Amino acid sequence: MGTNGINGNFQSPDLEQIMAEIKKLSGGGDNKKVSSKKLQIKMPESKATQKITKQDVESALNEPSCSKAMNNLLAKSPIGLEKSGKSYEDMGYTWLGTAYHKGAPTLFQSADGGKITTYPGGGNPEMGEDKQKIVYENGNYKQEMFYDDKGNLRQCTITIRNEFTGGVERKMDMLIDENGKKSFINI
Repeated sequence: MGTNGINGNFQSPDLEQIMAEIKKLSGGGDNKKVSSKKLQIKMPESKATQKITKQDVESALNEPSCSKAMNNLLAKSPIGLEKSGKSYEDMGYTWLGTAYHKGAPTLFQSADGGKITTYPGGGNPEMGEDKQKIVYENGNYKQEMFYDDKGNLRQCTITIRNEFTGGVERKMDMLIDENGKKSFINI
């Protein structure tokens, strides 16, 4: 286990997986000690075949046109603008789990740090689970795709943060109306 990036966001495996491994190693009893040397937790093994790299982020920061910067990033992103038909697993993202409540997110992660979180919608608004969305994060890059009730993409927000300070360096928004017309905004 370790950290991801300069900000130290801890990325842990599924808690149920940890508990099952501890129970197995301890023989199922509650009073036996478990050697930490024996505890092995399966982490994502494969690297992502489709991802946003530091070079892609740097190019977007240097691109004056918001639409061009967004389109270049979306072409390389695993969640892209259009659903590719490939599963996240085929692109090198391992399924980590999901909770068992309405609107609960499903988590995927690659061995090189990229994370995809899908929200089916219909959940708790206070937890951000009320809207259907997909979020992709890799280092200082975050892409959020928001869908309407029919599953049509309506908004994409890309945020690039400074690797050292965490401050927003560039934030871009793309809105898609009912007719499919796209509007790009530098925020």
